[in-house]
Amino acid sequence: WYDTRLCAAVCEDGRVQGVIVENKSGRLGIRAKAFIDATGDADLCFLAGEDTVSLATNVRTGWYFTGGGEGVRLHQLSDPIHGPIPETSRRYAGDRHWDVTQHAIDGRKMILADLERRRAMEKDVYPLLLPAYDGMRMTRRLNGAYVLDESEAFRDFPDSIGLTGDWRKCGPVFAMPWRAIAGVKNGNLAAAGRCISVSTDMWDITRVIPTAAMTGQAAGLGAALAVHRNEALNSLPISLLQDALRANGAIVEAP
Repeated sequence: WYDTRLCAAVCEDGRVQGVIVENKSGRLGIRAKAFIDATGDADLCFLAGEDTVSLATNVRTGWYFTGGGEGVRLHQLSDPIHGPIPETSRRYAGDRHWDVTQHAIDGRKMILADLERRRAMEKDVYPLLLPAYDGMRMTRRLNGAYVLDESEAFRDFPDSIGLTGDWRKCGPVFAMPWRAIAGVKNGNLAAAGRCISVSTDMWDITRVIPTAAMTGQAAGLGAALAVHRNEALNSLPISLLQDALRANGAIVEAP
């Protein structure tokens, strides 16, 4: 369902029994035998009572396109990610509604100031496309049974469910433990994407699409197997999941 927001989780006996969502039709309840948190912000993990970590590390951004005499151009506006930020700016947490609101407002101000500067040099420039969502990089994540760290490149795990690399440089390969995506308090819950259980340093490595695809495949297949066997995700025989992943073309072991 598109244009639908998660509002609450109903948990009982160590399981997520259902979720409450809201859309144009109002509030609705959805029951399921297994749930995967692919919100990017660990919203379901948080609402289900799992231990989570949140960091106010996001910076102001304002990427946008302009049209005009020189054609369509992309302008990549952002405060420094790892260095000092301007005195007029701040850091934002993606799981606090007032921070999300202020991030959007400050980003629009950033675009307006840049546009005015460009118009002083190029009279016919105009905004063509503004950001459709907040550019938050890392917001909230699961703090699971295992927290994968950047120092563990090339380490193999007995419960590895896939491999990912470091998008920032060539070389490192990381195996992903099933314990880093399975829920702890809720036996039928797993996380996928940028909200899995990793350290702060590792978060920047795993927040991207290749890791999201790998953990999404493992979480989806693991959930299907657990439902078929009528057992919890966090007690699913890992060899069964690994064999199923290999059969679907996944590379499970670290080189």
